[in-house]
Amino acid sequence: MRLMGLAQAYAATGNNGRGQHVIARTSTTATLSLVALLALTACDGDNAESGAAPDNGAEDTTTEESADDEEQTSVASEADDADEDDPEEDGDVPQGESLPNTPQAYTAITIVGDESALPEGEDGEVSVVAISEPDGNTSFPFIVHNRTGQTVSRVEVSGRALGPEGETLGTGSSHSVDPNVIPPGGYGFGYVYVDSSDWDLPAGSEIPDLRVKYTEGLGSFENIITLDIDNFEQLPSGDLTGDVVNPHDVTVTGPISVDIVCLSDGGRVTDDRSFTDSDEVDPGDYTTWTISSYGGSSECVVRLLSASGYDMW
Repeated sequence: MRLMGLAQAYAATGNNGRGQHVIARTSTTATLSLVALLALTACDGDNAESGAAPDNGAEDTTTEESADDEEQTSVASEADDADEDDPEEDGDVPQGESLPNTPQAYTAITIVGDESALPEGEDGEVSVVAISEPDGNTSFPFIVHNRTGQTVSRVEVSGRALGPEGETLGTGSSHSVDPNVIPPGGYGFGYVYVDSSDWDLPAGSEIPDLRVKYTEGLGSFENIITLDIDNFEQLPSGDLTGDVVNPHDVTVTGPISVDIVCLSDGGRVTDDRSFTDSDEVDPGDYTTWTISSYGGSSECVVRLLSASGYDMW
């Protein structure tokens, strides 16, 4: 039986969290002679004294595009096109600037189930909104929410794990957070792997002080490329399967991972990961994947899915 759920993908920049993309440009075409310039300067001085803003003839153009709110199985969108004259497009992108229109800046996340069940994070922060203790291992699965108002990437979560009596069990950090690029209002997920000689941490373990770091925009070097998930199904056995599609004009190489996190009705977070059946996907092509549940699939109120590979050139 195929499960049809809500899937969302966000443009990497210019997204105000409500599915709108805003592009603002200001241009000035007037050419002033020296005399006119002096007159303008004097006028500006008078305006400054009176508190009025000078009118320099600049024209502001604002364009808004509303995203389609209809439910669909898989949706993805490229980052807004960067201005061709943007001096920052080849390097680190500062806060508030557009990301370059490259495969590395692309982001997509598939949400299956009740999206409203996802908790909201702290305003102005990238924060952990849900985390659970390990289940037979030393990994704490979590979900993060980006409410900084800007696109971020390379999110990292770390901390010290404590036992039920407050004793230190070890420290650790996230190996990765998916998707790699998270737009304003977007979600990501991963797990904190705690370095410990014990294979299984005791019940009641926690990481009370979580540290979250991230890169503003996109770094000058990036090789992680997010891919699309299509034809998602949950089989009668509980296994999950689907396709990973390469929407880019470059070949994406492996390991190509498919990561899934599940949020249950009680707020418990569980995660799983698999790899695609092919280690390389050409532009416009796809590969398949399956995650075996072995009869232990969780009852999820909402699932988040993401897939990614690498640009090795």
